[in-house]
Formats: sequence, structure tokens, C-alpha cells
Amino acid sequence: MCASTYDIYGGLQKEVAGELISQIVSPCPPRAVLDIGCGTGFLTIETGRKFPDAEIFGCDFAHPMVKTSFQKLSYKENSFFTTGDCEDLPYRKDSFDLAVSNLALQWTDDINRVFSETLRVLKKDGRFIFSTLGKRSLNELKESYKKAHEKSLKDGLPSFVEFLDKKRLRSAMHECGFADICVVSCMKKRRYPDMWALLKTLKGIGAGNPRLDGDKSLARGRILKNMAKLYTLLYGTGDINRQTRDIYATYEVIIVHGRKNA
Repeated sequence: MCASTYDIYGGLQKEVAGELISQIVSPCPPRAVLDIGCGTGFLTIETGRKFPDAEIFGCDFAHPMVKTSFQKLSYKENSFFTTGDCEDLPYRKDSFDLAVSNLALQWTDDINRVFSETLRVLKKDGRFIFSTLGKRSLNELKESYKKAHEKSLKDGLPSFVEFLDKKRLRSAMHECGFADICVVSCMKKRRYPDMWALLKTLKGIGAGNPRLDGDKSLARGRILKNMAKLYTLLYGTGDINRQTRDIYATYEVIIVHGRKNA
């Protein structure tokens, strides 16, 4: 993760954090809130503003992210940050009234483990609300990659990260013991000057798309160049004759609510 560039390229994260915080409705203000995968603190800050009397905890696997979040909220006496894994949260059971997470859990290897850990650290009737990227995210990038790879006439398509769909997320939440589960999604479209700018943005927020872990030769460079041309041709906007075409990328943002029932 790149803490120094996350704020520069995290426009989508900022937007979704605002939407997420607006959906947190609690009959009683929480006393302790945990932001899982807090990054540089987009959601942590908004949560602290919404619940000024609550103790705000932030946890992220990347220490530079945690350090940046701490610096942003250093004015708030009752804020605490820890470097830790969301699949093995460094907190005692029944510690939090509310857990939140913003566009972080799509990068985890075991979502069931994350949900079980979150359930463990929540108090009875504690709420969990999070956003994540859905299966339909970055379809333009995936399709351009596929076509470019086919054009190269090379076998063995390198792996490309796959996100979970709403059905799988709901099922995992239910399996782990959450109740009152609500899962909604929307598509968001963002524009970039070209495919390279999109890849730079993804890298800037610590995302591994695409996972070009296959061929390391010059052929990989040719695939990327062909991919950029195809992306502009298939998903470009503007005037192609004047070479002013931006490209767009779509993201499926899924927001999930759940409650600890026991």
C-alpha cells in the first residue's frame, strides 16, 4: 500500500466513505467504533465527526496507512490506531458497538474469516456496515486485457483479481452469524485520460489490477500496449480524430449492513 499516494488517487474511496457514513443510523450513539482497513482515514475521520463522543479505533495491515490516519486524527483524544490484519483483529471480543469498513475487504483472501473476526469483536446488537467492490467492477479493463492477450497468440492468461457478488457476500454474512443483513449495490463510472492513468490510480491505492504474474518477457509489454489501444477503441469517449479521447472505468460498489444477534 502507498500511503503517500493514497489520498491523491483515492477519489472513489472519498466519495463512497461519504455515502457510507450517511447510511449509519443508530438509535443510541456508539461508544466504541472500529474502522477495519482504515487506509489513510477517509471513513475514520467522518465517523469521528458523526460520533464525537465515541472512541474511534482504526486498524490497517499497512503501517504507513495507520501512521497517516493517526496524524490526521491526532487532535481527537479518543482515537486509537493499530497495525493489524482484518482476518485476525487485534482486539478483545465484545469490544465495539459499531464496525465499519470502506472499499478494503475486496482485497482479503478469506472473507468468511473477516466476517467471523468482526462478529467476535462486536458487542451484542453491534452493527457492521461496509462497502466493497463487486464482481462487475473494472469489466472494461478485464475485457481489454482478454482481447489483447488473445491477439498476442500466447497461451495461459495470467490471473486477474475477482471480486465477490452480492449473493456470495450475503451468504458469507449469514454463515458467520450476522442477522438483519441488507445488501445493495450501484454502478459508478469514472473517467481517466487513458488506461495508463487508470492503472496508476489502482497502483496508487494499493490495488493489484491486473495481476500480470505470467509472462515477464517483452511480450508482456506488447500485450499492455495492445490493451491500451483496445481500451481506448472500445471504451473511449470524446473525439477520436483529435486524439482527445478519455476512457472510463466502471465500479460496482456494494454496501452491506448486518447486526450481531447473539
